[in-house]
Amino acid sequence: MGVVIYSEYALERMRSRLKRFQTVMVPDHAEPAFFRFYDGRTLSCFFASGFVELWADFMDGIDTIAAPSDLSPGWTLFRMEQDKLKRGIEGAFGENDAWEDVAPNVADQTYQAGYPFRPIAHPQYKAMTTCVEHGFYKEIAMFIKSAFPERTVNERRDQILEKVKAAADISRSQGASEESEIYYWAILSYLVGPAFYEEPRVQVFLAQAHLDMAGKLEMLLEELNKIDMSATNHIKLQAKKVDIN
Repeated sequence: MGVVIYSEYALERMRSRLKRFQTVMVPDHAEPAFFRFYDGRTLSCFFASGFVELWADFMDGIDTIAAPSDLSPGWTLFRMEQDKLKRGIEGAFGENDAWEDVAPNVADQTYQAGYPFRPIAHPQYKAMTTCVEHGFYKEIAMFIKSAFPERTVNERRDQILEKVKAAADISRSQGASEESEIYYWAILSYLVGPAFYEEPRVQVFLAQAHLDMAGKLEMLLEELNKIDMSATNHIKLQAKKVDIN
């Protein structure tokens, strides 16, 4: 899901401004990298790992940004007030938004707003990518908790989160490192067990060459309902009832 930007600037002017952040320089890359600042999770982590000069540069001409994030089931709001970045957590059921100051990190002394491509230095890049990854895991854990209430009734969110992290590690070790692949893998791992991919009939699915890994894992969620998995786990997926989009 994207973000909503409130600004007095005309659309074309704002679009031109934001294009400057669409490609950035990141550590260990000689060429500019594509930056998904319009993704709510990425933007929230970008701000959380940033500093005053960067915030002021990005928020120039912007009154407020509303972005979905794992901080709230609703919107998280960002706005600059003098040299402070304010973060507002949307209240539920008409309650007032709760505003707080985002703590600035140590400024990157090499940062210059005038560069053709904005630089993201190593400390911020590492913090930002870690934050984005953690947010992605929380998103999966929240989905599992809401989609399978009977299965998760006796588990806390942090317990489910740890299982998601472990499943993500296994997913990557098996060559499934894209977000969509990890997402499917973590759901299958939770429902069937972390060793689901070692079951011979599952390996047949994963060996098919006409689909990418995400397609294979999605197929598993549909086909495991027809396969007797009792040899490894006494759980049969009701995959056709699961909305994973």
